[in-house]
Amino acid sequence: MDFSWLLTNCDLSLLTREVIESCHPFTCGTDGDMDEFFRQDALDYTHFLMGKSYCFRLKDDLTTIVACFTVSNDSIRIYDLPSSRRNAMWKITNREKMLTRYPGVLIGRLAVAEEFGGKGIGSAVLFNLFIHLPIYLF
Repeated sequence: MDFSWLLTNCDLSLLTREVIESCHPFTCGTDGDMDEFFRQDALDYTHFLMGKSYCFRLKDDLTTIVACFTVSNDSIRIYDLPSSRRNAMWKITNREKMLTRYPGVLIGRLAVAEEFGGKGIGSAVLFNLFIHLPIYLF
């Protein structure tokens, strides 16, 4: 399955109580903690501004969740980078504007529904988020 399958066959939705209640129970099959997170805890993460969860649902059957993921604010600490990358960052940054941390986005949780597992859906989610993240989330 190629990366375009996800965008062609699925819609991206914010994971809300209404979406969870209107869909078949989400299960990734191997990790009960992950299933519980996307059924219950993800709503608390959104409420307390710890992260936002999204899901890809089949266009032909919006009651079927294909994959879920959570994003949150994060940062990249310059001092955690290898010295070659740290030096490269310092070379391209004006001294007055040099920071020790730069804003980032963390993909905290990612799960694919059991029936879609092993088909490259997780890789497609990551690829599409990397390419289209600003369009999806902002």
